[in-house]
Amino acid sequence: MSFYPQMAATAAAMLAEFGQAVMFERREAGSYDPASGAAAEGTVSRWSLATVEEAFGGREIDGTLVMAGDRRLLVAAGGVAPAVEDVVTLADGSAGVVKAVAPFSPGGVSLYFEVRVR
Repeated sequence: MSFYPQMAATAAAMLAEFGQAVMFERREAGSYDPASGAAAEGTVSRWSLATVEEAFGGREIDGTLVMAGDRRLLVAAGGVAPAVEDVVTLADGSAGVVKAVAPFSPGGVSLYFEVRVR
């Protein structure tokens, strides 16, 4: 049982050592009061995660789910998990939007997330 938690710690340590810090931003919509017609302002959360960034291979680009220019991020599990529509500021300063998140979770323990950014 303790094998996968140890692997998650190892994956996080390797991503922290060899990866780059990437800023994630999540916008939460505000609430709406139908009685007054007023909308409350939403919130914005920002956090940094260690990631490894790579391009998709030519065979992976299908023109629908994965398009030319999409980037793959490997993100350590633990902390705040990335979500679709999060805004990402990559290490080179360019920005993108998370289009898909796939956890790698053998034995039910998340080791890392594969995140597709466009």
